[in-house]
Amino acid sequence: MERSSSRWRFLNPMETLKAIYEALGSPHPKLSLIAVFIVCGAVGAGIWWFLGMQVAKDRQAETSPPQALTSGAASTSGAKSPAVTGGNNQIQYGQSSPPEKKKPPK
Repeated sequence: MERSSSRWRFLNPMETLKAIYEALGSPHPKLSLIAVFIVCGAVGAGIWWFLGMQVAKDRQAETSPPQALTSGAASTSGAKSPAVTGGNNQIQYGQSSPPEKKKPPK
């Protein structure tokens, strides 16, 4: 099969673009130039928007707060043995201040 046949033209992108320019661009060069700018601008804007959405999705996944860890019911026994539930509790060991003794009224 010969390389110059119309069948091989569609396998080579430059030949296809030349055929399109011969059909549309030669008779109307200014109009075809404007059309190319509009089409390329729309494709570029679509790609830019898609990439922006992907970055926003990635940032949202990175900054989402971690889920709070919860546990079941807690029980304790013995002195200085606090019952703790959840994941972010602060525990302080120590004696609480003794209750103040009130003087009996006279």
